Amino acid sequence: MAHQYRTLATGLLCALAFVAGGTAAYACPPPPPPPARVTGETAEAYKARLAAMDKAMRAAGNQALADRQKRAWDSAALIFIARVEQVRPVKLTYYGPGQTAQVKVLRWIKGKAKGGKFWISYKGETSCGPVGGGDAVDGKVGELFVVMASGAPLSSARVIDSFGAARAFDLRIRAALE
Repeated sequence: MAHQYRTLATGLLCALAFVAGGTAAYACPPPPPPPARVTGETAEAYKARLAAMDKAMRAAGNQALADRQKRAWDSAALIFIARVEQVRPVKLTYYGPGQTAQVKVLRWIKGKAKGGKFWISYKGETSCGPVGGGDAVDGKVGELFVVMASGAPLSSARVIDSFGAARAFDLRIRAALE
C-alpha cells in the first residue's frame, strides 16, 4: 500500500514540475507504472481507483498551471494581447520539429513599450521537450495569446510566459482573451 502512495506521489511531483515550468530538467524520466491491484480488489474497483488517481493528477497539474499563470501575471512589467503573424520551423535536438513565432502586439494591458512585432522562440530544450516562450511559440497564424514580459525592448528573451485560451486558468487571462 505504501508503494502505491509513493508511486502516486512521484507521478504528481513529475506532473507538477512539468506544468510549473520551473528550472529545466535535463532528463525526462518515464512515468511510473500504475499501482498494482490491491488483494481482493475487483477489476471495477481497480479501474475506478486508477480513474480517481488520474483525475487527482490532472487537477494538481491544472492548479500548478493556474499558479504559474498568477505568478507570471503578477511579476510582469508588460502584459499584452498578441497575434501570431507568421511561423518558421526549427529543428530541436531532443523533441524533433518545432517552430518560432512572430507575434504582433494588438493591445496593451499593463505597461507599454515601443515596437509592435517580434519573434518568440524556445529558451532551451530538454529530453522532455522545448521550454520557454509559453504557448505562443507553438501558436498558429492568427491565434491570440496573452504575453507577459519582464520589460522593454520587446524580445523573446524578455518573455516570461504566454498563454492561449485553451490553457487559460487565471481569470485575468481569460478575460483579456474574450
